Amino acid sequence: MPFSLRIGNDFSGLYLSYKAYLLSALAQFRIPWWSPSEACGYPFYSNPFTQTFYPLNAVLLLYMKLTGGYSYTDHQIFTVFGVSLFVLGIYGWLRCLHITVLPSVAGALTAGLSYRICEILRFPNAVHSAAWYPFILWGMTLVLLRDRKKAGFGLVLTSFVMLVTAGYPYYIYYSIFLVPMYALFLCLPSVRQFFLAEKARIRRTLLFLTTPFLVGVLVTSPYLYKIKWLMDQTQDRGGHDLSWARSNFSFVDVIGSWFFPPSSLGEGWYYFGMTALFLVAAYILSFRYTRSSRAEKMVLISVGLWFIFVTAVSFGSASPVFLALWYSMPGFSGLREWSRINILLLPAVALLVALGASWLTSTLSKPHQADRSGSSAEKIPSLPNLLLLLWAVILVIQIVLLSTKTFNNQWVYCHGSIRNAEVFYLLAGAVGSFSIYGLLKARQRRVIPYGTAWLALTGLILINLLDLSYVGNTLWSWPTPVKDAPQFSLSGDIGELNRKSFLVPRTNHYWTISNDSRFNVGIIESWYYNRYTRLHEIYWQRNKDNRFIYEFKTNIEQSDRTALEMLLGMYSGQKLWFTTSIAHGSPSPFIEDAKQAGGFIHITHYTGDSIELTVKCESPGYLTFIDNWDPDWRAWIDGKTVPVLLSLGTFKSVAVNSGSHVIRFEYVPFSSEIERFKSGR
Repeated sequence: MPFSLRIGNDFSGLYLSYKAYLLSALAQFRIPWWSPSEACGYPFYSNPFTQTFYPLNAVLLLYMKLTGGYSYTDHQIFTVFGVSLFVLGIYGWLRCLHITVLPSVAGALTAGLSYRICEILRFPNAVHSAAWYPFILWGMTLVLLRDRKKAGFGLVLTSFVMLVTAGYPYYIYYSIFLVPMYALFLCLPSVRQFFLAEKARIRRTLLFLTTPFLVGVLVTSPYLYKIKWLMDQTQDRGGHDLSWARSNFSFVDVIGSWFFPPSSLGEGWYYFGMTALFLVAAYILSFRYTRSSRAEKMVLISVGLWFIFVTAVSFGSASPVFLALWYSMPGFSGLREWSRINILLLPAVALLVALGASWLTSTLSKPHQADRSGSSAEKIPSLPNLLLLLWAVILVIQIVLLSTKTFNNQWVYCHGSIRNAEVFYLLAGAVGSFSIYGLLKARQRRVIPYGTAWLALTGLILINLLDLSYVGNTLWSWPTPVKDAPQFSLSGDIGELNRKSFLVPRTNHYWTISNDSRFNVGIIESWYYNRYTRLHEIYWQRNKDNRFIYEFKTNIEQSDRTALEMLLGMYSGQKLWFTTSIAHGSPSPFIEDAKQAGGFIHITHYTGDSIELTVKCESPGYLTFIDNWDPDWRAWIDGKTVPVLLSLGTFKSVAVNSGSHVIRFEYVPFSSEIERFKSGR
């Protein structure tokens, strides 16, 4: 039933919360540059989770205006829409390669509903980032056609901008592998001849393919620069830690991805159905019995090499290819879970399935006329038997993995609540192999009419979709209807919520942004400023999953615990302090100083991105705002620019003379870069 399950894992805490906050801000005609309600302040616009500049936000904003809110259900629809975009892009790309309609549909649906896509539904940004891969490939192919160059240029440029702004940096980085490799693929004369019936002009091809990407990089470079800068300041995101950039993908995981997902790591599997697997296998095995064109062989060799390369990278530090890239390629060491790179295999899967479907329909319905590869049905009498032999080998491996319970740890909580789901893949293998076996045996007896062959292919597609959806639809889901999920719409005007936050105690838990006035000082693992995380490391314990549980370490005195909670505003919501010094090494002396220093502080204006207040003090001192320092924060006292200082290693502060003053803090994106440019530094 539609919406009988709701997507779990990071779907709500990371993505839905940010989307609700962003849309509420955009509805008030403002872009939230700074996020004051999470981890004592963190940049909003350059945080890729927020998807701040994604053009499709305009559609969501219009929808929210019409419906009056944005719910869990709405964000699931938005996520699934990303899958639809991916399928549409794959279909358009395959058609551009002159593959006929139904085989293109088969390839697009197989890749779009594969476990690699279903597994990332918990990451809406990843889905929407992946959605633009096939459009980039489509555009690159169009660029090579004489009468479609402008359309191809526009499609590549638009899709690249969409990919960058969709908010999943991993997939932006992966495109560094995908784009050049596909460009090289298109430069091969045999490939151009096979798909486009055109001769390759390598220099012109590379020029046409490079230009839209250069323009796209130029357009998005400020945003990419800020993301890179923020990641360098964020815990565990700066790179060079080989143990952090882990990848547990192995040969067993590859086997699992092909025909037994319970044994494969969910982060990297790409299971695309047993029927599709046997269709591709039959197509490749047919080369043993027929004379195929050199061009078609080169296509398969190229796809095979792509599989080998991506798989080698997905193996992580166990692979020499990975280690070579780790030590030589800029930015490579800043990413983790490298098994996720298997998303790049989906276009290849789609292409293989489409070619296999084209071969099958041609083999079934054209007894006397060779298909595009020159193969003929009469020449492959033993292919059905060879296919059954392959199924028997796969079945033995499946039974061994099942009987020995060689299941990946993620399988237990990744596949939903389906009982005995592991046995399903044995049944799916039998159905898929015997379906294709039956068609090939029927063809040996008599010619199958073209229309009947297409109906048979349609049946195979449906069987494969049932295979994929049985477990795929439940991945990372909660067995409760979406209507019972907590809602994330903001409970009021963002500006009003921000102002009220000074009267509401902050909370401290494992979460990100807050959608009400109770701001959060807690953090999630491997995220937020390094300097702020160090404060947590000093005082709070971690659990076995390396998450802070916000129980104080046993060696922390009660007075220090109280001082820290007061400092962070966990008692009253107070976030502004006046002290005589900012040289304190811990919260306790800071709070004692504040009690002695006195001073009057009155907030006159606060938006989250800026704050204006009046300060009265009898002696010089420092005003500290318990909101994280960032080089793009600017401060003015009585209209004059003053430096923003660091207090307690992470918060912002300004020096104040005695008397009454109007002080203003404002977060101004790129102001630090502009200042350095003006000063010539």
